[in-house]
Amino acid sequence: MRHAARHAGLLLFFTVAAVAMTWPLAPNLHLALAHPGDPLITSWILDWDFYALTHDPSRLFHANVFHPLRYTLAFTENMLGVMLVLLPLFLAKVPLLALHNVAILAGFALAGYAAALLGRHVTGSTLAGVAAGIFFAFVPWRFTHLTHLQHLWTLWLPLLVLAMLRLHERLARGRALAFAAAFVMNGLTNLHWLAFGSLAIVCCVAIAGFFTEQRRRFWTYAAIAGVIGTLALLSLLVPYRRAAEIYQTRGDAGETLHYSATPAGWLTASLHSRVYGPLLNDGTTDPEHWSFPGILGPLLAVAGAALALRRSRLTVTLGLFLVALGLLGSLGLHTPFGRLLFDYVPLFGGIRVPARWAMIVYLGLSMLIALGTHALARRKWIALALSALLLLELRAAPIRWYLATGETPAVYPWLARQQLRGAVLELPMDQPSVYPYLFFSHVHHRPLLNGVSGFKPPGYAAMEEESQMVPIPPSFFERFRAHGGSLVIVHEEREPLRAWLREQVTRGRLVDVGHGVYAIPEQAALLTPPPPRLTSATLDHPLHWEELTGALDVHGRLSAPARSVTLFFDNRRVRIPAPIHGNTFRHVFATRPESIRVDTDLQVEIVDASGATRRLPQIWLRWRRPGESLPENPLPQTADLGPYRIHPHSR
Repeated sequence: MRHAARHAGLLLFFTVAAVAMTWPLAPNLHLALAHPGDPLITSWILDWDFYALTHDPSRLFHANVFHPLRYTLAFTENMLGVMLVLLPLFLAKVPLLALHNVAILAGFALAGYAAALLGRHVTGSTLAGVAAGIFFAFVPWRFTHLTHLQHLWTLWLPLLVLAMLRLHERLARGRALAFAAAFVMNGLTNLHWLAFGSLAIVCCVAIAGFFTEQRRRFWTYAAIAGVIGTLALLSLLVPYRRAAEIYQTRGDAGETLHYSATPAGWLTASLHSRVYGPLLNDGTTDPEHWSFPGILGPLLAVAGAALALRRSRLTVTLGLFLVALGLLGSLGLHTPFGRLLFDYVPLFGGIRVPARWAMIVYLGLSMLIALGTHALARRKWIALALSALLLLELRAAPIRWYLATGETPAVYPWLARQQLRGAVLELPMDQPSVYPYLFFSHVHHRPLLNGVSGFKPPGYAAMEEESQMVPIPPSFFERFRAHGGSLVIVHEEREPLRAWLREQVTRGRLVDVGHGVYAIPEQAALLTPPPPRLTSATLDHPLHWEELTGALDVHGRLSAPARSVTLFFDNRRVRIPAPIHGNTFRHVFATRPESIRVDTDLQVEIVDASGATRRLPQIWLRWRRPGESLPENPLPQTADLGPYRIHPHSR
């Protein structure tokens, strides 16, 4: 009971800490996005994993994007390990966006819990483990990658080292199987951590063997566990190999060199860091190079290495080795080591961002931090104080989250009910527009010609380019049909697209089914009438990303009578009613209220005549008072990291 209570206490502590450090994510689970881009893809991946495994496992890697290509899930991370942990939530039918955000909180909490277990194992002190877990869970690098759920799920890395150490202490089949299980789950969760973690753990096993008299037996047990784990992962790795062979998705050396770390990057803090962001980041460095881990953590690690070397030689050696390996690996193609991995080790040939080796550095530091905390904290209050200081130093909250509308366009439930022969093309095809297409496919799971990943198949790239030409060429329709398209859903009819649609309807190639839906004649005959697109209001001012000084005039138009219009600022923290005048709403602020931050956001919420609530897309703005200078530490925005690709063979 005492053992179970300790584990429950650790989980509870890191869950509460995760909620606090990502605030206000928790009260906005059903709406929040780190950015309206990559999080929609990772949500789609999780849903596709669950859908395929529960309906037709043979289709897992032949996902419903980039139709009619095969192995399309292998263009990106598969995140099966995350889905399996979240399986009870899927079975409980938790809404997908809320499930994704629970996964973000779990990524932080479970990483801290796992590192705390490792820290406790190497020191015998729960409080020392907590300090290590705080550092590993909330190192600033993680907040830079809020858009990349798979990179937040690092819990299996410390558990992999912990399982290895337990096997080192006592050779037993059960412990070897636990080691193999940690290896498999690490590989299922993230292919970056599979590559980095596999090399790191092989080296750690080799090192640990020299610290036991049973080194040959230890190496044998570890090798057998590694073989079992590798065989278990083969069915996962083969589709990636097949995709690489078919589509030539290997990484580009120029990009990999660009995203190889530099010494300066290790001194550049994340802009999310409340303490170091304003001091150590001028905004000119690529976010992938924001690797600075803070000051207190490394100082504790140095203390641990110096004070615990005699009594914890193996732990100190492993911790220092992981730090050194991670630093060297992060330099990527700047070093012969990185070039060797990129050129000759298949899995590493697809790693676009060697700078992400930083996580192996943080793993080694967390082990040394546990030793340092244990050595320095002769009294419990000292360990508690060190943990509190780490939390304060690493804090990023409050974080400005992008808030979605929480609505599902009516066309998607309609599509799920239709008899479809062929695939769906959603327009426009520019990449920012495509993200929600993938996300909302969780409603219907129908084949899409659209797709987003780091790798663009040549045929799709040509089609996307033609869709944005003026005028759209006739070959665009031929490509649509050659790819198996039978249905077109238009979300925004820009003039070139409108002209192209008129031409196709006139020529009898497409039938206007209504409300933005077009189909080839044989498909149109099978469709029921599509639902109308509902628009409750339009916000005319302010504009997204607008910078304002002094007065703010918020106004817009209503498409139907409304009971109330409410303006929400600062992630819905500040609520202000807006007066309604006929079919318009307007609220004029003479200056910014004290309760609203300079870097803020606005979302308009409408309650219509029937009592239904609808939200408009959120906008972000900077709003200063006359003569007011910007704060030294403005609220950092979550942002996509540019043209990010997560396929291991191209990124």
